[in-house]
Amino acid sequence: MLNFYKTIDNRVVPIEVPEDGSWICAISPNEEEISYLTDNLQIDPGFVRAALDEEESSRVEQEEKQTLIIVDTAVSEVQKDDTLIFYTMPLGIIITEHHVFTISLRENKVIDDVVNGRVRNIQTQFRTQFVLRLMMNITSSFLIYLKQIDKTSSVMQRKLHGAMKNHELIQMLELEKSLIYFSTS
Repeated sequence: MLNFYKTIDNRVVPIEVPEDGSWICAISPNEEEISYLTDNLQIDPGFVRAALDEEESSRVEQEEKQTLIIVDTAVSEVQKDDTLIFYTMPLGIIITEHHVFTISLRENKVIDDVVNGRVRNIQTQFRTQFVLRLMMNITSSFLIYLKQIDKTSSVMQRKLHGAMKNHELIQMLELEKSLIYFSTS
């Protein structure tokens, strides 16, 4: 999915085609959308591939007049058995002379918050400020999820003291795995 946004009257609004100072958001882009990014918008194909690599580690790289920032974002999901899991996935941020691009494998809270106006004072035309606000939102989401992990862990510990059940034990193991993901990110 490929969407274009621009700040108009202090609100991030969707636009039909990219303009100078706009934000191009690619979530799980298909081959046609990837071609549009690389061919029409001249994004480095290696940058796009890196942003879509689930195993990519956080880093900053520069090629010609493009800067790639790969940063891990925190994600939470409720599984079929009502087990809450947390993990991280890379978010690629590409800064060019006229645009900021975000590329991710799946929808995530960080992008969703910006699109739905939950992050205030976003100005897409100020590329550096826009990227810093994204990074601040990513940091905030980690803190929110860490608080959730701590709270859920405390509840599970109390339940485990009362009765040893597989569900609570599995939930505790998932929380511990989540903390490992977060600490490495």
